[in-house]
Amino acid sequence: MLQYQSTGRRRNGKQQACEPCRKGKMACDHAIPFCGRCVRRKMTSTCIYHPAPMTRAKPSSGLELRDRPTGLTRTSESSNTLESHSLSENPPKPPSMTGLDQSLGRFSIGIPIAPTISKPTEALDANKHPESRPSNSSTTTYSTLGSSNSEDTSFQRSWAYHGPTSIFSVYTEHQAKFQSDLLNVGEYEGCLSPLSEFSEPLGSRLELVVKALQNLPSKEICERLLATYEIMVYEVTLDEVIMRHCVATLWSTFEAQLKSPRNPDQLVTIARVLFKNEESPLPPAPPDGLEWINTFTGSNLRLEVLGNLFAFFGSAYLSKQDEDPIFNTAEAHGHERKQVAWRMKECADLCLKMCECTDTINEFVVALTVELLVLESTCVGDEDYTSRRRHADMITTTIAAGLHRLPDYSSNQITPACEYRKRVFAAVYTMDKMHCSLTGVPPGMTRFYCIVQLPLDLDNDELYLPEHELRVAISKLDNQGWNTAGKFHQITAQRLLMLLASIREEILELSLGVNVSITAERISDMHERCQQIYSSAPEQAHYYDEEAVPRGLADGQGILDAAMEMIEITNMFWIRRESLVDFSFQFDWFSTCYGVPSSGVICIELLKQSKRHSQSSLRFSRSDAIQKLMMFKGFLEWIKPTHGNYELAQRLHKVIGRITDHVLGEQDDNVKQHNEGDVLLDPTFPTLEEADYMDWLNGIDWTQGPWMEFNQTLAIYPNSIQP
Repeated sequence: MLQYQSTGRRRNGKQQACEPCRKGKMACDHAIPFCGRCVRRKMTSTCIYHPAPMTRAKPSSGLELRDRPTGLTRTSESSNTLESHSLSENPPKPPSMTGLDQSLGRFSIGIPIAPTISKPTEALDANKHPESRPSNSSTTTYSTLGSSNSEDTSFQRSWAYHGPTSIFSVYTEHQAKFQSDLLNVGEYEGCLSPLSEFSEPLGSRLELVVKALQNLPSKEICERLLATYEIMVYEVTLDEVIMRHCVATLWSTFEAQLKSPRNPDQLVTIARVLFKNEESPLPPAPPDGLEWINTFTGSNLRLEVLGNLFAFFGSAYLSKQDEDPIFNTAEAHGHERKQVAWRMKECADLCLKMCECTDTINEFVVALTVELLVLESTCVGDEDYTSRRRHADMITTTIAAGLHRLPDYSSNQITPACEYRKRVFAAVYTMDKMHCSLTGVPPGMTRFYCIVQLPLDLDNDELYLPEHELRVAISKLDNQGWNTAGKFHQITAQRLLMLLASIREEILELSLGVNVSITAERISDMHERCQQIYSSAPEQAHYYDEEAVPRGLADGQGILDAAMEMIEITNMFWIRRESLVDFSFQFDWFSTCYGVPSSGVICIELLKQSKRHSQSSLRFSRSDAIQKLMMFKGFLEWIKPTHGNYELAQRLHKVIGRITDHVLGEQDDNVKQHNEGDVLLDPTFPTLEEADYMDWLNGIDWTQGPWMEFNQTLAIYPNSIQP
């Protein structure tokens, strides 16, 4: 699909043409990521929109980028003046193609790769001192930023993705065939200002944003929450360098307005800065990572970035223990961990609603929808209807932002901004498959309508290096984008999860699809591709010994062995809860995602073998299975009411308790009546020898209350009861 949107303007006001069309002096239809002419001529590898095609690279002066003048600094405590250095209207020209640049097209996106997790070092240290960062914002004052003649201005809207079936595609596709502007339908110039009579009154919007700003943690608490990066692994959307730089520039820019006690009149000034910045889309991203960050932080702070910051605070609060002293501070207002995190979620949600008022759509809005889904499901659980709505919003926003059709590495310069977009899409694609697996709903982001590209296996300290050093780091990756240093970064795990998510998507297609042909050949093919994904990953990403537990579905032995292993690993989190205390806030999710299906497989096998004279070819230790189930039952009982999936855990606790009591009771009856003939099963359970127990297991929704009594089984298998 081609994306018709603004590609930038030349000095004469006309749209910018791609390089092949410009050099060939041909009409360009200005489609993104590739123009229609280049697509038809199969020249997409060279179809790029150069920001400054007529400029030449300046000779190197030997001055490092990090040694340039300071980015955002305050002249004095009492002054409200923000000093920064302006960004050139014409973005700098990308570096010329060298051997390193030419090798960027070598990355393969078809084979799974896993990202690595390591702490940013130099970039993070520099990020803690924003005065060492270059800035791109022009010198201005609060009074200038706060005032706006919005009633008479056109409010520019962010571009949105439109594919070849859009209403104007017939005009744009054929525009290149004609030299005139006969078919030029123009562009969307902007929507009405949010301050007009058709929008929400400014007073109420200012009021809401001021309330959100009042809930910003103090500078000391912000630093304590940032310290959780040392032990926690957050979503890749919460980039550590961006979050640290955002916090640092927030306080260096607005410290006078945010100091305690906070005055609402002072916070209005910050709110007006946010509204002013929201009047235009994100500027073109410079190739340097730190310059790019400065375009949306400090005095350029945007509502969607502030929303991501609130979402990070919420996740960081959740990672704390209930007895942590941080909840005794004034910011907590006497609330417990979950309540404080929920307040941060509400502030992040408010920022998202403010973005909706201005039709703002970009990668940070998408990242915000991801974080709100994670934060809300962690607080209220995965069964809540709002989680499904969050999931749908995440998919819709991703498509509107065009992240599902990002250009590949062979046709685009690799920059931190481009890599962040790919990381955001990777998070969306993986989250979509995980959410659909838990809820049993069809996936919203499928391989049929998006380009599944793996982000490069670069750690943050490498991604935000100067341009030439970044190219050197990229050249050290293998031909599939994995790092060759043997490190396991956060993005390494995200790459592997994304590859496995493509297999999970096919499993969902077979499980949820209508009139889908399920054959042994197709299942075997998925097994082979899973093995290929595993084999293609670097050694540091190998987390499993493929010979330890043989796989296969021929007789059910493989899935039973896998279930026994899964529940053992799940129980490990509870057994070692003292050493894993920093991750205990996620234990309910571990038990739900991995413990529920594995315990179900084991329960059904126990029920199947509980009837005397039942014959089974499966290798199965009855006592070991009961011990694991009893331990998992204790794990579920340990889940606290403050966990999101507490109610689900309690229901499953009762189910497993009922099954183990039934199995142990049958065993006692068999001992007493071993010479008195067969002992029938409890009539509430079907005779599982007559029906494939896996089919019966798939028919149960373990998250719904009626199955707790097992009385619905009779409706599914009415002929399974022995007379």
